[in-house]
Amino acid sequence: MRSQNDPEKINDCPICSYPKAFQTCAVTGNFQGAISAYITLEEVHEKYTQIVRALVAAERENYDKLKLETKRKFEEQFLQHRREIDELQRRNDLKTSESMSKLTESRKKFEKYKEDSEKKLTNLNEELAKKDAELKKANLEVKELKKSSSNSQNDMEQMKTQIASIMEDKMEENQRLFDEMKQQNDILVDKLSLIIKENEESRKSQNSFSETDANSEIDELDLWQRFEILVFWVSRNEDKTLVTFRRKRSKKYWNQRIEFIDRAMNRGPTPSLTITSHRNKAPAMIPK
Repeated sequence: MRSQNDPEKINDCPICSYPKAFQTCAVTGNFQGAISAYITLEEVHEKYTQIVRALVAAERENYDKLKLETKRKFEEQFLQHRREIDELQRRNDLKTSESMSKLTESRKKFEKYKEDSEKKLTNLNEELAKKDAELKKANLEVKELKKSSSNSQNDMEQMKTQIASIMEDKMEENQRLFDEMKQQNDILVDKLSLIIKENEESRKSQNSFSETDANSEIDELDLWQRFEILVFWVSRNEDKTLVTFRRKRSKKYWNQRIEFIDRAMNRGPTPSLTITSHRNKAPAMIPK
């Protein structure tokens, strides 16, 4: 390749270094014409540099636009996901609050019925103590009868018969009362144990409530059903006991419940019920 600085070769093409006699450039194919129309390597390099810079600037602009668009879409998706997470958290907090409220209400009801049952047991124990006192009094009467009937053999035989009859009646009555109160105590203990167990299970299930649906909540109606027979059956042992329930039931419903209890306990015929309902109050049931 010929040098452009050679004065003898001033008429040569600055790109391909061919002489002017060739008329066209061997690289660009352009007509050489006058030497003033030639372009230098520096000009070619400058034009290619401008083209490359323009392409780089366009790619940079496209890249910036793509980057901004991607960032905007990411921020929108992030905000949407954040709103969904906040909504789920709010619902979870609401369910947890409702579950805690129901658990607290159930615990209050359990404490109330436990206190009532303890009072019933105390009354039954007092009644048993009275019966024991009557039995002791009867024994004293028997001893007095024994002393007063020692005059004749006939009086002695009659006294023995009376004593045996009194003792048998008293023992049968005392045994009946004892068996009845023992059975009542067993029923109350079983019911209270069942309620305590279910209350503990409901407390354990509340810890995982946020991962489960509403089926793990406490069945308040079922809890009331567990107390209905228990409290009403205990209340029948007292003539003037007034039992109040929150759930309204028909006379037929309660007669069926009492018939079932009477058959199970061999208590005899079913007593009638007087069921009254008041506005803003629960129905009252009074055993006759």
